[in-house]
Amino acid sequence: MAKKQGRNYLIIQNGRRYMENLVDSVKNHGKGGNKVTKLDVKKVLDQKPDYFQQYDAIVFSGGSGNNNKAHDYIIDNAKPNTTIVGVCRGHQYIAEKYGGTVEKLEERQKGKKKVIVSKEHDLFKQDGKAMYSEDKELEMYKDHIQGVTNPGELEVLAYSTVDSKNKEHKDGKAKIAEVVKHKTRNIYGIQAHPEMGGHGTHVLNNILDGVYTTEKTDEGPVDFQKGKAGIDAKKEQIEKIKKALEGKADYQEPGYDKKAS
Repeated sequence: MAKKQGRNYLIIQNGRRYMENLVDSVKNHGKGGNKVTKLDVKKVLDQKPDYFQQYDAIVFSGGSGNNNKAHDYIIDNAKPNTTIVGVCRGHQYIAEKYGGTVEKLEERQKGKKKVIVSKEHDLFKQDGKAMYSEDKELEMYKDHIQGVTNPGELEVLAYSTVDSKNKEHKDGKAKIAEVVKHKTRNIYGIQAHPEMGGHGTHVLNNILDGVYTTEKTDEGPVDFQKGKAGIDAKKEQIEKIKKALEGKADYQEPGYDKKAS
């Protein structure tokens, strides 16, 4: 099947800062020619539920405010296989949707900062190789005063550590969830501003690559990998299914977590 030359993206505008950069990053991603629609967060609840089903991916921008109902409404009404990614405050909205906790930090995190990869994932690869060295550090541009200290149901792929006076955090330190992923849906969060460069840009690109290359059904994604790696992974997946049908092995659907059931 031939790939489309462009995709249909929706950006939920939670603020104006860095918005031009975010639009450019999404619009010019991949082969370019992507259609980008901006929707002010204050107008989200005015839309009919099926409005959000026309988009290949939806991006929650950074910003401020407490518009949880609007973001919950989008997640609840988008197709199950739609890619959704939150940036900065958008990342925090996603965490709150899935039972996470957002706290005000002691100091504003601004500029290039180090984050630690806690779980290997294709999001942290570039040209098939890990972006980080043995220290598992990535450099991302950040600008926020709040952080996700409890990811709720989400899987943490990268984190940072900051000072905290909250007695619930040991040794005066709090772990901040920097990159998160939903366990069964293509929903991601990035605390940094990937539209401002650094490794965050590559992480966002890898998420959006999934919009082009992930084989999807109405129930959700089949796999995330792309290119030759994706083809090899698909072959391996088919072999596992065959062996399972023959009773030779257990087959576990990608994204399924026995511990979560």
